[in-house]
Amino acid sequence: MNPFLELLFKPEFCRFAALPLRSMGLKNFGKSLYFTKNKLLGPPNLLPRYLFPALWRNLADRKAVVTENGVLTFAELSERVVCLSNSLNSRGITPNDRIATLLNNEQSWFEVMLACMIYGIKMPMLNTHLKPSELIQCINDCAPKVLIFSESYLDVIREIQPQLKGIQLFVICSDKSQKYNDLNDYTTLNELIDSGSNKIEKGKFGLPQMPFSGGSTGVPKFIVEEGSKENQKYRQKGVSKRELAALKAKLLYGVSLVGAGQVRGQVVSLIPGPLYHTGVQVAVLPLYLGGTVVPMHKFDAENFLNLIASQRVNFTFVAPTMLERILKLPTDVQQNYDLSSMQVLVCAAAPCPDYVKKGINTLFRQQGAKKNVFHEYYGSSESSIITVLQPKDYEEKPERYKSVGKVAGCECMVYNTEEGRQCAIGEDGHVLIRASRMYSVDYGNSNDMEDSFIDVDGVYWFDDGCIGHFDEDGFLYLTSRSKDMIISGGVNIFPVEIEEVIKRHPKVLDAAVVKVADDDLGEVPGAVIQAVNSQEIEEQEIIGFCRDLGLYGYKLPKYLRYTENLPRNSAGKIRKKELESEF
Repeated sequence: MNPFLELLFKPEFCRFAALPLRSMGLKNFGKSLYFTKNKLLGPPNLLPRYLFPALWRNLADRKAVVTENGVLTFAELSERVVCLSNSLNSRGITPNDRIATLLNNEQSWFEVMLACMIYGIKMPMLNTHLKPSELIQCINDCAPKVLIFSESYLDVIREIQPQLKGIQLFVICSDKSQKYNDLNDYTTLNELIDSGSNKIEKGKFGLPQMPFSGGSTGVPKFIVEEGSKENQKYRQKGVSKRELAALKAKLLYGVSLVGAGQVRGQVVSLIPGPLYHTGVQVAVLPLYLGGTVVPMHKFDAENFLNLIASQRVNFTFVAPTMLERILKLPTDVQQNYDLSSMQVLVCAAAPCPDYVKKGINTLFRQQGAKKNVFHEYYGSSESSIITVLQPKDYEEKPERYKSVGKVAGCECMVYNTEEGRQCAIGEDGHVLIRASRMYSVDYGNSNDMEDSFIDVDGVYWFDDGCIGHFDEDGFLYLTSRSKDMIISGGVNIFPVEIEEVIKRHPKVLDAAVVKVADDDLGEVPGAVIQAVNSQEIEEQEIIGFCRDLGLYGYKLPKYLRYTENLPRNSAGKIRKKELESEF
């Protein structure tokens, strides 16, 4: 059977596929489709660029974007998006050109993204936490014609502007009406929108987001959606057309398992993470289809709970460190908020400890949630979704809380690279994947991706950089990242195991374990600890706590350091190279 037809027999996918009709309404969908089809300028595959604005317009006063500055309705969103896309067209920006964004979690991000979508423009998303030198490299690597940025980055853009190449238009997102004349072709987003027509002109259509890699080490790599044909042909060695179609179908199925299709009723999606991050796009998805999005300008644990209660949020995407912060809140603060609306909480971006998963479920159930809310997926910018963990999995066997779920979005195996064989059940090895996305993407500023492919029996697999193993039921357990692993006297030490123990200490807010050079053993573990409210913690208190929870000998950190704030990026990953240099 055709792999895509097989999806129709999977109930999870059918619920996901029905989301547009459930959210938009059958009458609205039919009415919008009828009128937009008659106005279509171009081939049928361009129908979505006319259909989406019509659907949004007909949702009228329904909330589209809720920020601390107010509410944007779908009717307003549709108008502003169409006007912005036409204004860009009038200034010589054409489909497949690039508009780089350096934007906070604000209304402007959604307006720019959707305008790019209905006009066929690509949108590289810049990390807002980069240093000026890193920002220059990332902007020049993605070669945009337009740079759109939040007003808070005005000073840094002024500083680096002379070193930026090929930018024809600088756009600032500001509520102020003033025009910035001291930079060439410098204007505000509102001026662009006000100058554009609200009638959809000719153009293209396509998802615009172009992410960078996480950037936990070095400058983030630019992810190019359509890599070189030569690289695609090289990587697809031994892969038939049917196998490639099957991999694409697996990806669709994986997306359906972690998407808003699991939510009953209209989706209200809370976005606490940075919108430039790939994983956060899971929480943006409901907006396309009539759901409400609630972006947080900056994550705060108590405000996260407050927004769930006040906005009746039922869907969100988080990084594990956010959940750890929530669980460290005083009990009386946690109990202040009604969390009964939450249905699906999706966690990714970094390994989540099992005690955090259990603790979040317990908290939300205590505060009114009708079922376990924790969902998880493991993936990357290069591969997209690899595995998915759902409540039914750990409810059946609680030990699966330690896993990242079953393979859902690709093919995956655990491989012993030294001996050239597939690992046995329970045996740690390199996590290798075959996914449709890895055949078509490249790093736009590096050839490093090619170094991650391994030939296994005449077929290329992608090494995602993780170490782990499968259990007898096909659930994947991640132990460490290959670059983070510490080899002490020939013994492999997995930092994640030590970090999870240290972070359970009630006085510890965050912790990172890194490799430290040692004359005798080569490498030993060193721990950098961030305490709750900067309180003092004796070294022996930490070591004794680790022993009590089962760590011993070479697994005990040999060195301890304390810090006010770990260098963790807002995607949830710690910049361990920076910490290693401290030792």
